[in-house]
Amino acid sequence: MAGFTIRVELHYGTEQDYEKLHGAMAVYGFLRTIVSDDGAKYKLPPGEYRSPSSSSNYTTVCKNASAAAATTGCKFAVFVTMGDTCTWDGLDKV
Repeated sequence: MAGFTIRVELHYGTEQDYEKLHGAMAVYGFLRTIVSDDGAKYKLPPGEYRSPSSSSNYTTVCKNASAAAATTGCKFAVFVTMGDTCTWDGLDKV
C-alpha cells in the first residue's frame, strides 16, 4: 500500500501549539521526516508529516490527523495525499 503525506495548518497557531501537534501526530504514527532512495532522512517543512505505507486508507489518515490537530484547541485545516513518489530540494538532512 502507498504511504501518505499530511499537511496540517493551525489557524493562528503558536510555536507551542505546533509542538503539541507534533506530539499528538506522533501518537498516530505520523513522522516529521522523509527517507530518500539512498536511505538518508530529511526533515519535512513545518506542518508536514508522512505516514509510512500501511493498510490505512486516506479517510482514516485524515480523521487521525484531524483528531491530533483538535488536541491543540486551534482551528485547523488538514490535507492528505496518497502515494510514495515525490521529490524535494532544500530539506535539511537529519
